[in-house]
Amino acid sequence: MGKIDEARISAPAKEEDEAIRFLGRLLGDVLRAQEGGVAFETVEEIRRASVELHRNGDQASYRRLHDMIAALPEDMTVQVLRAFTYFLHLLNIAQDQQTLSDHRADSGAPLAGAIEAARAAGVSDARIAAFFDDCLVSPILTAHPTEIRRQSTMRAEFAISRLLDERGQARRVGRDVTEIEKGIEREIETLWQTYLLRGSKLRVTDEIKNGLGYYDHTFLAAVPKVQATLMKALGKTTGEDFPAFLRIGTWIGGDRDGNPFVTEEILRECFRLQSGFALRHYLHEVHRLGAELSMSTRVVRVSDDLLALADASPDASQHRREEPYRRALIGIYGRLVATLGEVDPIARPVSMAIDPNQGSRLITSGAPYARAEDFLRDLDVIDRSLRSHQAIAVADGRLLDLRRKLRSFGFHLASVDLRQNAAVHETTVAELFEAIAPGTNYLGMDEASRVAILRRELGSPRALLRPFWTYSEKTAGEIALFQAAKEIIDRFGPRAICTSIISNAQSVSDMLELCVLLKEAGILGLDGTCGLAVVPLFETIADLRNGPGIMRELFAIPEYRRVVAAQRNEQEIMLGYSDSNKDGGLVTSSWELFKAERALVALFRDENLRLRLFHGRGGSIGRGGGPTR
Repeated sequence: MGKIDEARISAPAKEEDEAIRFLGRLLGDVLRAQEGGVAFETVEEIRRASVELHRNGDQASYRRLHDMIAALPEDMTVQVLRAFTYFLHLLNIAQDQQTLSDHRADSGAPLAGAIEAARAAGVSDARIAAFFDDCLVSPILTAHPTEIRRQSTMRAEFAISRLLDERGQARRVGRDVTEIEKGIEREIETLWQTYLLRGSKLRVTDEIKNGLGYYDHTFLAAVPKVQATLMKALGKTTGEDFPAFLRIGTWIGGDRDGNPFVTEEILRECFRLQSGFALRHYLHEVHRLGAELSMSTRVVRVSDDLLALADASPDASQHRREEPYRRALIGIYGRLVATLGEVDPIARPVSMAIDPNQGSRLITSGAPYARAEDFLRDLDVIDRSLRSHQAIAVADGRLLDLRRKLRSFGFHLASVDLRQNAAVHETTVAELFEAIAPGTNYLGMDEASRVAILRRELGSPRALLRPFWTYSEKTAGEIALFQAAKEIIDRFGPRAICTSIISNAQSVSDMLELCVLLKEAGILGLDGTCGLAVVPLFETIADLRNGPGIMRELFAIPEYRRVVAAQRNEQEIMLGYSDSNKDGGLVTSSWELFKAERALVALFRDENLRLRLFHGRGGSIGRGGGPTR
């Protein structure tokens, strides 16, 4: 570990190489201090033998390394595995930090660089702006394969990453880094004494909570910065902004393909946890805004709307009588507290002061916000008032960041995608038909007959569901989940649940079956208005080849075409990288994905429809991971 530069790790950049040596040295020091010199020397010997095998690639080097590992006693094997596992984690951190450093040095690339490249290719700023007005970039969090690292491990690694970044910046300007390095050593020492893996199987709620652990460190901080980078690159003036084109999605809590533990109760719990997380973050930001916005009516003239917002606040303190922004924010804070109590009734009560001068604790009250848009309107009132008396730099600071976050995250935090296998939709619909018309035998029908009966049902105002009928547990669970989805959409808005994905989609009837289930839940209306998008997942090689033909047939069906028309003539399609890799191998998969995309683009152009592609890739190369450019 002390000579980690010998590892020849893909010729890292100079700073990255130094960071790897530094982290390796600290890990070696911790190993020696915690487990003794024998453990340290054993790890070093295996490391040197591994380097030798990498350099020589001969049988003798392989045999030497093999014999060394085979001779290890069990307890030493565990220490060796832990040492190399943690080193790989530290290596990833160093490489990630070098990437971030390179982006900073490159003036905000890759986004700013992409805009410059577009300009160089002759694309006008107006056309670039029009693109961002209508585009959607949505990274999706998933829980499969299950994240095996504990929250404790991830917390320490986030801390090491942050401290390593601070160290790099301090070294570049010649500042002392002793205390920063001690902090990194403490985190590595903590990691070494923390058990790496969980002792019990994760529940879905655990996976949801683990997913939430990423937001403070990444998304909530990054989204406003991305928007700011874009505005700067396009030379936009203060006060202007694009729609929220960057929004986070998740499958955790909504993906029930092969996971019977994702139920209607879990979906509701998911939104309780997500919305509670978002609202606590907003409360924190409003609290900090209250400390900043100390403007007095003795000095500035605020807008009438701002005065009305302040007068609606329950705050009656004489100390803030001439500070309308603080009074308005106390009222907003109280409404957020009430909203949190409504969406997360078991949440710990929140009451923080918005009086940094007095240090008092204020218990505020107010009517809960019905929608995030209502909260945003109040923030917009504050923004316009600040700009009216030339507090533009203030308006473009924390307040603008909060408004951008709210537009992207709402009260729901992340859009939860629903996903289920087409075979489950099929049996659910079959049971509904059998209950209302015994002898229908939907499962025994050919494709044409299935399409015909599904079309009739989509055009009929009758309900398939019989209120007092006893359905099978699986069918009842599917119906309950869609009904819960309808309630969640009504409460949090259409961005809370945007899509329902059909995995293993292989036919037109697979698409129409989901439409029938959405109609039964009240999500899809007879006029085609639908509260979420119906999305096929084409994942095997055969499905990728057949997908464009299936969509062509589907678009010819009036009942479905109405659904697409109600979605702004837009259809989302998911392309599967994992199964196509397993089915045909990496090269064949890549080629078939390319052909499918090209065929879909041509089809949608012919149909005068908008195509949105959901690329189901990420993680390992076998799951479609790797560079996207």
